[in-house]
Amino acid sequence: MMRVALKETKQSKGEALDAAPYRQRFVDAMDDDFNTPQALAALFDLARDINRAEEEGMNAAKGCETLKELGGVLGLTFKEKEEAPIDIKLLIEKVESIIKEIGTANDSEKVQQIREYFNASLDRMKQSISTGEENKIIDTLLEARQSFKKARYFHQADLIRNRLADLGIILEDTPQRTVWKRKR
Repeated sequence: MMRVALKETKQSKGEALDAAPYRQRFVDAMDDDFNTPQALAALFDLARDINRAEEEGMNAAKGCETLKELGGVLGLTFKEKEEAPIDIKLLIEKVESIIKEIGTANDSEKVQQIREYFNASLDRMKQSISTGEENKIIDTLLEARQSFKKARYFHQADLIRNRLADLGIILEDTPQRTVWKRKR
């Protein structure tokens, strides 16, 4: 919530958010035998009100400065967590193993079409290794998985899900689409 409040603020010409009461609550909490929970509560309240102020067209720049300053006292950096890159070569190996497993699983016409699509996509995926675009590779796998699901080949769709899970990639099926995220 606090990181969201600190994302680029719009320089609104509206009324400014008064950050002084939050600063005073923070200082009072820290003066009260370093009452860190109360100090954090003041920061969360400030972050919530920064978000509200921005939604209402108010100027929240001073509030953001105060949040950064007071958060710094507690050692908060508000930086996004950096994730380790996906091992692209291992991902390609998984794709190749999926193609082999699909090839032995079923020889229906629809599976053949999907396998051909996979093989064509594999060339594009291998080109993506040099550019580091693992998102494209995973999106291609999701497209193939969706094709399997539409054709009612759930075993093959699950195979893709499981191989991605081996790499620490979790799939979430929503009514609109499938989204993926890294396992924490």
